[in-house]
Amino acid sequence: MEEIIKSIAKQIKSKIYYVPEIAIVLGSGLSDLINDIEDKVVIPFTQIKDMPLSKVSGHKNQFIFGKLNGKNVIVMQGRFHLYDGFTAKEITIPIYVFKLLGVRTLILTNASGGINENYNIGDVVLINDHINLTGQNCMIKGESLSLNKDFVDMTEPYDLQYRDMAKKIAEENQVDLKEGVYIQFTGPFYETKAEIKMAKIMGADLVGMSTALEVEASQHCDLKTIAFGVITNKAAGLSNKKLSHEEVLVNSKLAQKNLQTLICNLIKEL
Repeated sequence: MEEIIKSIAKQIKSKIYYVPEIAIVLGSGLSDLINDIEDKVVIPFTQIKDMPLSKVSGHKNQFIFGKLNGKNVIVMQGRFHLYDGFTAKEITIPIYVFKLLGVRTLILTNASGGINENYNIGDVVLINDHINLTGQNCMIKGESLSLNKDFVDMTEPYDLQYRDMAKKIAEENQVDLKEGVYIQFTGPFYETKAEIKMAKIMGADLVGMSTALEVEASQHCDLKTIAFGVITNKAAGLSNKKLSHEEVLVNSKLAQKNLQTLICNLIKEL
C-alpha cells in the first residue's frame, strides 16, 4: 500500500506546478463548490495508475488543483466507500497522498441523514465528533504509510480552532450553522428505524456512509481537519418518505450557497 500511495503522489506532482496547502473532499452532489477556483488543473482519476474509482453518481472521479482565496488547494470530486468493496486502507489512500503532496489542512464535506429532530433538510452541520460503526479503520494490520505510529489519539479529531472559526464565519454571514456528532455506517443500505434509534441513544446527530474513516487517517497524518455535513434527508423513522440517493443529490443543492460561504471564508482566514 505504501508504494501505491507514493506512486500516486509522484504521478500527481509531475502534473502540477505548486504545493497544495489545503485539501477539500466533496460529498455526493456537492460539486458546485469548485466554481470559485482559479487557474484550474483537472486530473481525472483514470489518468493516475492504481487510483481507485468511485461508482457512485454525484462523484466525478477527479482532482482539481488551483487557487481559492489566494491559497493553493486540491479538491477531490469523488470518494470511495466500503460498500463499493474497498477496504479501509483503499478508502483512505487520498488522505495519505495529500500528506505526501504537502497538504496541512483537510476540509471534508458529506451528504448526511438528519437524526437530530432540530435539523432540517438543507442545513449545514459542523461535525464536532464521530462514531465509527463500520468495525474498520485504516491502521488494521499496520500503517498504510510509515509514520512510526502504532496508536493514534482521537480526543479532538475535528480541530477546535477551525470549528471556532467556522462558527464565527457563520455568524458574520448569517448562516444557520448547526453542530453535532456524526455516525458512519457501512452502507449501501440506508439504516433501519431501530438502527437510527440506537444511533440517537448513542449520541449521534447525523448519519452517513463516509468521513469517519478519512478523519482517522487524517489524524494518523497529523492533518488539521474540519468537516461539514449537509442534511439531505430525515433519517429512517423521522419522516414518511422512503430514502433514495436521488433525493440526496437533489437536496444537497439546497445547502450549496451556505457551504460555499463557509468554506471560502474559512480558507481565506487560514
